Amino acid sequence: MISLSSRGNRGRLITESRLSNTVALFFLSLKSYQNWITHATLLFNLISPPSS
Repeated sequence: MISLSSRGNRGRLITESRLSNTVALFFLSLKSYQNWITHATLLFNLISPPSS
């Protein structure tokens, strides 16, 4: 009985940690995606300067 409840708590902890890892990975990829857009914009401005 006791071991069963502890096993359930451990499973819930593993699920929560996996969920937080997925969220962290999502935000990390979003951040790197924004960095990529910034670098691409800077590179594009360097290659073709605005004709003003």
